[in-house]
Amino acid sequence: NFSSELNYISDSGCEALAKILATNQSITSLSLAFNHIYQHGARELGIALQTNSTISHLNLEGNNIGETLSFLINSISENENNCIHHFNIAGNNIRIDGANAISSLLIHEFCHIKILNLSKNSLKDEAAEALAQALKQNVSLSELNLSENRIRYNGIIALSEMIKINTTLKSLNLENNPLTKKSLDVLEESIIRNGGIQVSYLNLKDFI
Repeated sequence: NFSSELNYISDSGCEALAKILATNQSITSLSLAFNHIYQHGARELGIALQTNSTISHLNLEGNNIGETLSFLINSISENENNCIHHFNIAGNNIRIDGANAISSLLIHEFCHIKILNLSKNSLKDEAAEALAQALKQNVSLSELNLSENRIRYNGIIALSEMIKINTTLKSLNLENNPLTKKSLDVLEESIIRNGGIQVSYLNLKDFI
């Protein structure tokens, strides 16, 4: 396993590490959280992931990957030998483009992700709708964290419809999104209908 959290390795350090990962077949867990990795470093990491077949846990929380996430995601989906099961991309400002890339990965035949953290990414309704649509088809994901985003009524409606038919997802975190009493009513109805999912959200008194 390799962990280098809060070490400010930046793009240059990530590039050097990516070259090692391209041939290394022993690292199974890679944590590069809060390291000031930007688009160049993420692209180099993506190139390494095109051929890597050992990393199952990938933690990139708190960097600023942004738009380059699409390239990184495509690299994972094109690698039929990828084995990433746990993917943490929280706090990377991925927004709608990143959400669309993640959604495409979730319906890809080579997707094995079971735990996905997308918290703190400024995701709005459109992003939630794209993810919900993908999760109607996905059969691998069991845990999804969408906390501390900007998902409102339309996004919650889309996720609620997904919950009605998805039998694989067991945990959904929606804490610290601007929910309303109206969206909560729809969400709770879907939770009851599903019967096997746990959804966390703020107490009713905190709703807008």
